[in-house]
Amino acid sequence: MATLPSWQVARVRSQNFWLALVVPEAVMGRPALALAVAPESLLGPGAGLRLLLGLWWPEGGWPRLRALLLAAITLASISLLVAGVALKLYMDTPQELEEFAFCGLVALVCVGFLIKDIVFIMEGSTLLRLVTRLSVMRSEYGGGESSESKRRRYMQISERMYRYFQAMAIPAVTCWVCVPLVSSVMTSADEISTEQRRQFPLPAWVPTSFDASPTYEILYVIQSAFAMITAESTVCTDIFFFNLMLMVAAELEILNDCIAAMQESRSKTQGSKDEQDTDALKRI
Repeated sequence: MATLPSWQVARVRSQNFWLALVVPEAVMGRPALALAVAPESLLGPGAGLRLLLGLWWPEGGWPRLRALLLAAITLASISLLVAGVALKLYMDTPQELEEFAFCGLVALVCVGFLIKDIVFIMEGSTLLRLVTRLSVMRSEYGGGESSESKRRRYMQISERMYRYFQAMAIPAVTCWVCVPLVSSVMTSADEISTEQRRQFPLPAWVPTSFDASPTYEILYVIQSAFAMITAESTVCTDIFFFNLMLMVAAELEILNDCIAAMQESRSKTQGSKDEQDTDALKRI
């Protein structure tokens, strides 16, 4: 049985690589979902937190229902922040331009976070298919130690960026939440009124009767939790796409190495053939 040259074998592998990306069901005649299940590395850092926030919906009955409830809590948290700022602008419009601009900024940012999370949840099935196709390619091609080393290197970059994101988000939200408390403690009661002391981490309108304890403290804790949920949800969605781009970049680097090896092998084969032709001409 005739054996294909190494450069032709590499060419066939590179063609099958892109075939698996476009039509994973065609690879070896097996369904894509049966061929590979999306591994943890492709879901990226923070996969467990995305499940906890209801941003990533697993397959099945009860897990999917649980994800629906968690997603409703996450979206409701962000929506209530937007509603609080909107009521503040409508019911108690700030007189100072700085405070009015700050309320508008918070509203726009929270609306952006809300839209991003809604789209992420709605397109979850599309993202799952994309991750599954990438998993198919990883399971079929580039399984050598060199390829795995490249993937681990990109994964380490993703994990490092996730830690950076968390290091920026958690302290920022914590400091933001603590600012009204520190301000009220450091300022004497004679300098500011009770209404001014009863500030929340984010602008929000509440009835006057809610300023009394312990209602104020409960609302303060609830809004702080909503702010942390909002920050974590946007970190989880951002790191997912960041990790996905890194994983695709790793596969492209592996493919580039395969093409380079194919060209090198082909040039060696052609050079060997030219030498054989030269020797034959010398013998004539």
